[in-house]
Amino acid sequence: MPLLATPRQWIGRLLNICLLLTLCIFVGLLIKRHYSKSKPPIIGPSARIAISGVDLSKSPRTLVLAVAKDCKYCTDSARFYRRLIEDFATRNDIQIVVLFPESTAEGRWYLNTLGIAIEESHQAHLSSYGIKNVPTLALLDRNGVVNNVWVGKLPPKTESEVMQTLGMQDTRPTEDWLVNQHEIERRRNQGEKLIVVDLRDRNVYALNHLPNTMNIPLDELNARAKNELPQDATVVLYSDDNAVADRSYRILSRQDFPRVLILDQK
Repeated sequence: MPLLATPRQWIGRLLNICLLLTLCIFVGLLIKRHYSKSKPPIIGPSARIAISGVDLSKSPRTLVLAVAKDCKYCTDSARFYRRLIEDFATRNDIQIVVLFPESTAEGRWYLNTLGIAIEESHQAHLSSYGIKNVPTLALLDRNGVVNNVWVGKLPPKTESEVMQTLGMQDTRPTEDWLVNQHEIERRRNQGEKLIVVDLRDRNVYALNHLPNTMNIPLDELNARAKNELPQDATVVLYSDDNAVADRSYRILSRQDFPRVLILDQK
């Protein structure tokens, strides 16, 4: 018959268990610390970043523009970026910093091809700032805290929102991105190939829709657009939800439709 453990043996066993638990907790903390350090950051509102070689404190706000030379959407957005830079040339309340992953020579050559002349342009590992996609615009305060982030080629309405956030006046002609029903008929009568796409649900479309339109709900647009919409046509997007029209504009831009407008419902 085995002997019962003595009090000293019980204390020894408890100490061993405590040591084992302490070791497990310590190892767990080391693993957590390792993965938290190795996990790349994600840029977004309230994140804080510091840009090597750039003094963010010298200006109340800094607009960071991340581009890459092989990025089609960066090239397509060049006109918008030039508008921003030209406006800030006469202001001292905001500075613009351009980051690119290429060498300094390649990056600045690419900016020159876009007509973007800016002093603060630097080579950078974009992922180290949490930038996963280009183009990316990020608005920082003087402490490096991110206030706003915009990613990709922006729809016209979002471009207007960016300019409003930056205290700019949107002086673009509305015909660059908006068209009304009267203008649609006029352009059709002049022989322009123009297709109006109603983005609403099928049931809503069946109940009431404009004449000479086709129905492609938003959730089907990505799959159907290339097969059903000719690339040589001007595509006009119609929805009673501005957010849906904006998302659809992004989809067609990604699919390289050259002329996309939004139907003005006023």
